[in-house]
Amino acid sequence: MEYISRHNQALKKFKGVHEGKDAILFATGPSVGKFEWTPQFVNCVKLGINGIYQYDNIAQSLDYYMFGSGYHTNANHHNQVNQLREDNPDTVFLSSTFTAKFGDGRETGLGNINNKSALELGAIPFEIGYPGYGPGIEWQKDIGNNPFYGATIAHPAVQFLLYCGVKTIFLVGCDLGASMSDRYAARVWFQSWMKLPDFLRKNYPEVKIISINPDGLRGVFEDVYL
Repeated sequence: MEYISRHNQALKKFKGVHEGKDAILFATGPSVGKFEWTPQFVNCVKLGINGIYQYDNIAQSLDYYMFGSGYHTNANHHNQVNQLREDNPDTVFLSSTFTAKFGDGRETGLGNINNKSALELGAIPFEIGYPGYGPGIEWQKDIGNNPFYGATIAHPAVQFLLYCGVKTIFLVGCDLGASMSDRYAARVWFQSWMKLPDFLRKNYPEVKIISINPDGLRGVFEDVYL
């Protein structure tokens, strides 16, 4: 029997809402520090993840913010997320709150934001799988019915932008992040990214992904240095 995510139904309203537009995914790897606003980026759909609030020139421009881990275990992160919400009431918040790892859509726990706190923050809580465990173990096209795929929050961010209908995704700061100091995590994250080009060819052949000033993902997509 096919597993349907009851939690991700709320994402259906975003299907195709940015059809044909360009988008930027802001992560927090070292290369984000090299990013500079140029005319080609100003009108892009902008999605930031996790600690992007550290970069005020980016954080205050976001259309979407996606987060989850550390909310209940890192007081500074908790406060910064809350402040980001207060400063940006029109930004859409999406939170990694539920896991498909056990096949029942339970709350992730482990410090991830819980459902109660997500709703109080005005976030849309979603369900995510993990490579090799339960539903959501591969890149997903129908995220309105299926759990996201992801070893890192950047993976559901990409799937969300694709679902919204964008034609180009600029990756900024997607450098494998803190996992670079953890060889196992770096390997899992990188292997997951390596599956994306084939997924795009089969499901989104017209979509282009471009890495801006890449570090950890050099050579996986089209690389542009500015």
